[in-house]
Amino acid sequence: MDTFPYESWDEAIAAADGTTGYFTWANGPGSVVLAILGIALATLWMIWLTRNETQHLAHCSSKLDEKWGI
Repeated sequence: MDTFPYESWDEAIAAADGTTGYFTWANGPGSVVLAILGIALATLWMIWLTRNETQHLAHCSSKLDEKWGI
């Protein structure tokens, strides 16, 4: 299945005048927004993960203290 709409790459490059083509977020405010969202979500996820692990370890520690009487 050949989905390339041009006969050659030269024809494709000539047709790419910069006003048409695929929409991307590059070179615009969208890339900045996506980067900020990605950093914010990654930071929030790491905070959640750290707090969740702290609670999990404290719970397991208390169970071991009860089991072994320490």
